[in-house]
Order: sequence, then structure tokens, then C-alpha cells
Amino acid sequence: MSTFALALKKEIMRLARREVKMLVVPLRGLVRKQRAAIATLKRGIACVTTAIEAAKTSKDQPGATVSDKEVKKSRFSPLLLKKLRIKKSLSMAKLARLIDSSPMTVKMWESGKFRPSAKYRKALVAVRKLSKREIKKLLTAKAGK
Repeated sequence: MSTFALALKKEIMRLARREVKMLVVPLRGLVRKQRAAIATLKRGIACVTTAIEAAKTSKDQPGATVSDKEVKKSRFSPLLLKKLRIKKSLSMAKLARLIDSSPMTVKMWESGKFRPSAKYRKALVAVRKLSKREIKKLLTAKAGK
């Protein structure tokens, strides 16, 4: 190839790179903005998903209707827990299923060896507010799962 042909080829390549760069640079900015928008949407979807899951679990647990103030105000003792269970005609196993715990845990609470955590105290306060009919509905709903 002659030097003229090489020089022409280099010039064409330089001009082609320049044109491609002029077209690509604005697209890079656009892609960057779209990726940021997608990330924002993903974070929003994650928040909505966690809110939906929280709403599902709060519907399943009787503790959804109890405020933190009521939980702090409530008293707990092994004797009161046993009285509550007898008053609502619940076995240890049924009470455990109702509050998503184990029967052994309920037994330990009633014996006074352990105290329920905040989550379970809230559920116990909610059980205190429920009628026997509502408790029966919740137990049958949990048994169906």
C-alpha cells in the first residue's frame, strides 16, 4: 500500500472514532441515569415487598391489634398466664400454636422458669382481648396452613 492510502485509511479511522464517540458519550449519560432509576425502583419494590410481608404476618398473629403502650401496661406472671389459658379453654399446645411458639415454651412460662419476650407478650395481650369464638377461628385458620 502506498503512503497516501495509509494516510487516508488512518484519517478515516480517526474520523469514524470521533463520530462514534460523539454518539456514545450522550448515551453513556443516559444509561447511567436509567441505571440509577432502576436501582431506585428496586429499592421501592423491596420496601413494598417487606411491607406486604409484615402485613401478612400481622394478620396471622393476634398481636396486630395491640399497641406497645398496652403491652407495657400489662402484667405478667405464671399464674396469670395459666388463668388466661384456662379462661380461654386453651391447652398449652393450642396457646403455643396461637402465638407461634412451642408448647414447651408455654410450659416454661407457666412454671416461672422463663419470661416471654416482647413479641410473645404482645401476642399474649392480644389473646387476652380475643373471645373464645375468635380464638377458635384463628386456630382453625392456622391448622389449615
